[in-house]
Amino acid sequence: MERKNILEYKLQYLRYLMVERNYSDKTVLSYNNDLSKFIDYLRICKIENVNDVTKNDIRAFFLSLKDNNLSNRTLGRYYSSLNSFFKYLLEHEVILNNPLELIDYPKYTKKVPEFVYESKIDNLLNTSITDNIQFDARNRLIVYLLLDSGIRLSELVNIKVNDIDFNDRSIKVFGKGSKERYVFFTSKTLEKMKEWIIFRNELAICDNLLINYKGEKLSPRSVERIIKKIGEVNDLDLHPHMLRHTFATDLLNKGADIRMIQELLGHENLDTTQIYTHISDAHIKEVYEYSHEKAKK
Repeated sequence: MERKNILEYKLQYLRYLMVERNYSDKTVLSYNNDLSKFIDYLRICKIENVNDVTKNDIRAFFLSLKDNNLSNRTLGRYYSSLNSFFKYLLEHEVILNNPLELIDYPKYTKKVPEFVYESKIDNLLNTSITDNIQFDARNRLIVYLLLDSGIRLSELVNIKVNDIDFNDRSIKVFGKGSKERYVFFTSKTLEKMKEWIIFRNELAICDNLLINYKGEKLSPRSVERIIKKIGEVNDLDLHPHMLRHTFATDLLNKGADIRMIQELLGHENLDTTQIYTHISDAHIKEVYEYSHEKAKK
């Protein structure tokens, strides 16, 4: 079995994430930071070859992280990064065993995602943050799409006009790992889309649905700024992912099957989708308590 420096394998793995799995720059950077921290620790222990890493080395690494008072949530992120890396090495027959298999995953309480209550949705959809008619139409479409389809921010900015089926009211998107799926939107969103496309076609120098004032593809950062400003008008600390959470929560509250929601969101693991059941329960409880107090009064 070939024995390579672990740094070489880290670079090979990161290329795999970028090219074959189509992970975002932000995600790849996160993996790189976690793996680099691990490799720095191995160097202190004078371990350079990936084949020499044992479960005891990894346990010692996690103990060193705990000594820095890192939360279990952060430890869990490190565990996921290392486990994914070693699984890659195992699948490519670089190592014979994954040293993390006998190490328990750090347990932590997942933060329940924030969402927007139904009573505030209409205000968000009707909020204007610019006097420019064209870009006001674009901004409204962004909010409609995020709430209507549950699309990720990275997927939203990469929508091409040719990806849209206007008759079926669906959009072909490529999610994490280049996984293709379809998201859907309502007739109201279709109206907003058609309004924007009339303006877009006069400005666009690219194939993307959402463009900036130069006619170029709209950046994720620009969308975040737009959503943040719309939130500020409505006294909300708003971000695009919060609207995705709202989409999922609304479906669940209306009785949608959890596996259908998983498919619409593009979650690879059902456990990721299950978190929305906690939101739904919290929402039901809040509505109950509000109604109960109102009845008493």
